[in-house]
Amino acid sequence: MEPDNKAVAAGVFERAARAYEPAGVDFFNRMGRRLVELSRVARGEQVLDLGCGRGASLFPAAAAVGPTGHVVGLDLAPTMVELTAADARGLAQVDVRVGDADDPDVPAGSFDAVLAGQVIFFMPSVASALRRWARLLRPGGRIAFSTFGPRDPNAEATMRAIEPLLTGGPPPRGVSTAEVADPDAVRRTIAEAGLELIGLVAESFETSFPDADAWFDWSWTQGARAVLERIPADRLDEARAIAMDTIATARTHQGTYVFTTAVNYTVARPQL
Repeated sequence: MEPDNKAVAAGVFERAARAYEPAGVDFFNRMGRRLVELSRVARGEQVLDLGCGRGASLFPAAAAVGPTGHVVGLDLAPTMVELTAADARGLAQVDVRVGDADDPDVPAGSFDAVLAGQVIFFMPSVASALRRWARLLRPGGRIAFSTFGPRDPNAEATMRAIEPLLTGGPPPRGVSTAEVADPDAVRRTIAEAGLELIGLVAESFETSFPDADAWFDWSWTQGARAVLERIPADRLDEARAIAMDTIATARTHQGTYVFTTAVNYTVARPQL
């Protein structure tokens, strides 16, 4: 992303912060737990969580390092930081503050692990960001990040269906999206950054909603908000109706609505 687009993205998550990861929807937290697991964060380690949001990776990492370790969370959205810091009260090993994942203001050579859950595609250049992150590692340290795989076809069709209502059309994708678009692109980017690939795991999971309205309302609490905010206020009801009609293909025999999320988890380290 260009710097102004990065600010736009930060604004979207700032406005979504208080509704982020609503009760009953295990989405970002699920990916955060898995990222920490695959990165093998261990007791006593020093961990940096970039784009920490509401703590999807931060809190599992804090549990993994225990009281003898330390986790620093950075995020550009002040309300995300405020709420996550409040949730972290009582955890002496956690420090949450406003900061830019693209150029973290932390000492070089300070961390055993750098985590970035679903944030790396916001960087102007993934390879450049990875090189900067690598300088923050202690000897033997590693970088672990997650990215989305192919979008659920039902969700994709629904967002396409409401595109004609969007003021100015859909928001532009980050300029670095192609660098992590699929596992092959990730491998090329890791090599370009001068890192060694330790592991690349492609997985998917299902998220269930009781009805189509619940899915549409949930979409406002995360990145899809960048699209939905482009709908004029006087056409929101029309957009909801289009979404309800299009998303019907995701309805199960039990009456719930199920969506599949594909995720790539990457772990890399400086070349030995």
